[in-house]
Amino acid sequence: MVAKENMKDQTLAQDNNSEVSALKACALDILADKPAGFIALLDNEYRLVSAGHALTTVSGMPAAASGGSLLSEALPQLTPMIEPVLQSVLRDGQAVTGSKELFPPEIRYSRGGELFLCADYLPVRGEDGTVSGVLILQPDGIPETSEHHIRASEKHAQKILDHLATYVFVLSTDGIVLDANNLFLADSGLRLSDVLGKPLWQNPLIEESELSATRIRQAVNDARDGRPSRFDCLWNIPEEGCVTVDFQLTALRGEDGEIKRLIASARDISERIAREAQLVFSETLLRRIFEATADALILADARGRITLANARAAQMFGYSADEFAGLCVDDLLPDTMRHDHARLREGYYQQPVARSMADKRDLHGRRGDGSLFPIEVGLTPLEISGDKRVLATVIDVTAQKKFQRTLEDALKAKTALLNEVHHRVKNNLQVVSSLLSLQARGIPEEIREPFTESQGRIKAMALIHQQFYEKKQMDRIEALSYLKNLCDLLRQSYTGLTRKLRIELDSDQEMVFLTMDHALPFGLLINELVTNAIKHAFIGRNQGQIRLYLTRDDDILRLTLEDDGVGVPEHLELGQGTSLGFQLIPDLAKQLDADLVLKRGQGTRYEVDFAVGVKE
Repeated sequence: MVAKENMKDQTLAQDNNSEVSALKACALDILADKPAGFIALLDNEYRLVSAGHALTTVSGMPAAASGGSLLSEALPQLTPMIEPVLQSVLRDGQAVTGSKELFPPEIRYSRGGELFLCADYLPVRGEDGTVSGVLILQPDGIPETSEHHIRASEKHAQKILDHLATYVFVLSTDGIVLDANNLFLADSGLRLSDVLGKPLWQNPLIEESELSATRIRQAVNDARDGRPSRFDCLWNIPEEGCVTVDFQLTALRGEDGEIKRLIASARDISERIAREAQLVFSETLLRRIFEATADALILADARGRITLANARAAQMFGYSADEFAGLCVDDLLPDTMRHDHARLREGYYQQPVARSMADKRDLHGRRGDGSLFPIEVGLTPLEISGDKRVLATVIDVTAQKKFQRTLEDALKAKTALLNEVHHRVKNNLQVVSSLLSLQARGIPEEIREPFTESQGRIKAMALIHQQFYEKKQMDRIEALSYLKNLCDLLRQSYTGLTRKLRIELDSDQEMVFLTMDHALPFGLLINELVTNAIKHAFIGRNQGQIRLYLTRDDDILRLTLEDDGVGVPEHLELGQGTSLGFQLIPDLAKQLDADLVLKRGQGTRYEVDFAVGVKE
C-alpha cells in the first residue's frame, strides 16, 4: 500500500485543478482495490496526470516535470504502439488485461516496451460515469529486476558506448536492433528510429550485400546458442563508399546465466586492410625477386641450419626444394672443410661483417651426389626478430674458371710466342752487328767510325729485345736495369776512350718501367747522348765523368744527362752539325713526345721530360 500512500501525498500537494483532482481520486479508489505496481495515469488526451517511478526511469523525465506532459513527449516511439489500446479503453470503457497480442511485435524492442506490454489498462470514470482517463498498472507489481531497471543500466552503458571508436548495437536475441551508439548514427547519417525494431541484417548500410546479410543472420543464430562470431564484411558508408569492417557478435548474459541481449560491433578496418594488402604485395614482390635471382641465396642461423633458400640454391647443389630445406650449411661443403667451418662460423658470428664477392677465395661447394664445383660466396649479416642470421650469396663459377683457364693457356702461348720473337729479333740484330763489325775491319780507319756508331745503335735495340725475353714481361721493360746494361755496352764499344772515364747512374726510384712504345726511342736517345759525350766531351783529356739521373714526378719522368767535359759550342744547336748522332737527338725526343733542353756551361747538361703511364 506504499504506492497508494505516495499517491495520496502527491494528490494533496499538487492538485489545483478540480477535474484532475477528481480523476486522481477515482484512480486512488481503483488502486485501493488493486494493489499493483503503478505505472501512469492518463487523461482522455493522453496527458500524464501522474507517472510512477518506473515510467520516469524509462523515459528519463523528472517526476516533477511529468505532470501535464503528453505521453508522446515522454515516450515518442512507444506511444503509437499503445495508442490503439488506450483508444479502446476510452471508447468502450472496458479494461484491457493480459492481451499481448494487441500490440505489434516491435514493442518489445522499444524503450519501455516490456513495461507496457505486460500492463493492465483500466478505465477511470468521473462522477457522471463517463470514462475520462486510463490507469496503467503492472498486475503483479514491479519487481526490482524488472525491465525498467535493466533500461536504467542500459542508459548508463549508453554513455560509455557513445564514446567508443567503433559502431555498437544492442540486439534482442532475434537480432532486432534495440539501440545503436552515436558514432554509427553520425557516420551513417541515419536516425535511431531508422534502425530500431528492425533486424540488423536489414541495416541500410549492409542490406545491399546479400553475402554480408547472410553471414550476420548466421552469426545471430550462433550467438543465440552462445557461440561468438567474428569476420570481415563490406558496408556502404556515406561519403566513404564501400569499406571493410571487422564485425563481432557476442551474447550478453544476465545474472541467472540466461542470454538477455546480443552485442554487435563493427569497426572500419579499410586502412588496415590496405596496409596489409601493401605488405602482402611487398612480401610477394620480395619473394619473387628472391626466387628470380640467378644466384643462390641461402639464409642460415647461428648453428648453420638453413632456414630459407631460393630455388636456384637447391638446383645449384643438386637437391629438391624439400631436401634442401632440411640441410645444414656444412652439408654443402667438402669433407675437408667441415671440421674447420664450425669454428670459422662461430668466429664470424662474434664479429659479423659483410663480405663481398670482391673478397675472392678459392672455395668449393659439394653437390648432393658428392661432386665438387668452384664457387664464390658473399656474406651479409642480418638480425631478424633478435636472432642473428647470415644471408649467403653463392655463385657457381665453373664456367668462369674454365674460361679463365682458357685465357691463361692462351696467354702462356702468346707469351711463349713473344719470347721467341724477341729472342729471334735480338739474335738477328746481333748478327747484323757482327756483320758490321766484320765489315769495319776491312775498311780504312778514317771511315770506320760510321760503322761503329751503327753497330752501337743496333746493340741498343738488341738489348731491349733481350730484356723483354729475359724478364718475361711482354708489355714493358725496367728502365734502370736497361740503362745500366746499355752503359756497360758503350764502355765495351769505346774501350780506348773510356779507360779513365766514369759513367754513373742514379735515380730517386727503385724501379722505373717503360712501355714498348717508349723503350726503343728512349734506348736510342740515351745511346746517342752518351756516345756523343764519350767521343766529343773530353778531347785532350784522359779522364772525365758522365752522370745519368732519373727522377719521377707522378706520370712525368725526367732523364738528366750531364758531363764535365768541354761543352757544346755556342754556335751549335741540336739537330745541326755533321754528326748523324747529333742530328738524330731531336727526332728521337719527338718520338718520345718529350721536352728536350740543352744547357751549356761547365760541361753539357741535357734534360729530357716525357710522360709515362706504367707504374710498378
